[in-house]
Amino acid sequence: MSAAVIAVFAIIPARGGADILPILPLNRPLCGSAAGAPAATSPSTLRVATFNVLHGLEEEPAYPTHSTFDARLELQAQAVAGAAIDLVGMQEVSLTEDPVGHAPGLQVERLADRLAEITGGAWYWCWHLSNPHLPIEPDIKEGGGGPLSDVIASMSSSNYGSFKEGSAVLSRYPILASEGRRLPLRVPLEPLICPPAEIPTCNETALFDHRIAVWARVDTPGGATDIVTTHLAHHLTQLSETSKAIQALAVVEFAEEMEKRHGEAAHRFITCDCNLTRTNTPDGVGLIIKAGWTDTYAAVHPDSACEPGQDTSGCTSDQDILSATSTTTERIDYVFARAGTCGLDVLGAEKYANTPSPADTSTGWLWPSDHQATWADVAAGPCGVAPVGGVGTRVSVPVLRNVEPFSSKIPHCAVP
Repeated sequence: MSAAVIAVFAIIPARGGADILPILPLNRPLCGSAAGAPAATSPSTLRVATFNVLHGLEEEPAYPTHSTFDARLELQAQAVAGAAIDLVGMQEVSLTEDPVGHAPGLQVERLADRLAEITGGAWYWCWHLSNPHLPIEPDIKEGGGGPLSDVIASMSSSNYGSFKEGSAVLSRYPILASEGRRLPLRVPLEPLICPPAEIPTCNETALFDHRIAVWARVDTPGGATDIVTTHLAHHLTQLSETSKAIQALAVVEFAEEMEKRHGEAAHRFITCDCNLTRTNTPDGVGLIIKAGWTDTYAAVHPDSACEPGQDTSGCTSDQDILSATSTTTERIDYVFARAGTCGLDVLGAEKYANTPSPADTSTGWLWPSDHQATWADVAAGPCGVAPVGGVGTRVSVPVLRNVEPFSSKIPHCAVP
């Protein structure tokens, strides 16, 4: 035993059992709410969405995410309110201190406050840090990270005293419980095959790029509803597709673990910027679907495609935030649904935050994000009660609650 370890034990009070050291809870999302009137208690549908809200770390003439941050946050709030979203999983949600050019704070908290003003209703949120995070540091702080990660955050950008980003859940209905789970890092070989022209940036990203999944149990009118939101790894090397598929499996396993630990929910959702299309090999989206989850947009719009130059009705990403028109080229944003104690009836699915607004920019236009978001409606009444009316096209989905539990064999604790 080293002298340092002996010294640690020497200063621990000589008390027995669990009184020696308290168990420190890890992976606790930072949660809060914005005051307002309670949400309606008996709607016929539950509208669940995903939204990559685009952080403000970059600032280039053609990509001014930093200087447009506050204006885009207002557009995001208007989009969520205008689409009558009930529950949304968000990615690239930033927490900033001393920014130069926009207001500080936690983006999802600011959105909740603004939505409460717009809608007059209460909004609830939970957020967990994704980046920056030192791999060896446990998530000891509420919201994730610790003192070492805080130091890295203070050096992230000259535009900020501190910059952090993560994933969040935002809801009209109270959040009953939440948890964060770090996903596996990229496969170990990725740093070794970085393109020579992109070293050392590629190596740094391959080694330290962290991804988080946030789970929340929400008290919706149809019963307790589970949502997991995440942002999988982006393309970096030829092995990135494997890294993303492994992370997708870990997200599914996390969702299954939460269901077993907390009891089966009425409805279950995974929302993500998955950075995956159906043409990726391995097919990470296909792995989620094979595990019993329904791709809601594809179920409602089986003929919608994302083929630049032909049909881009299904595309969601690569939106030029200054363009007067849609420029999306890939479909990588998803709302997956699965039956819990209720059957799963998908009543509709559409895009939102998919139009620009006049703005004081070089082009005169601004989009809420470089992603166009999507929502899905499911029957929200108590189990066994048919919804009153409906939205869009009703898609009958098999009752999937009897599907055998899925196991990806991915360790629950993914940080090496």
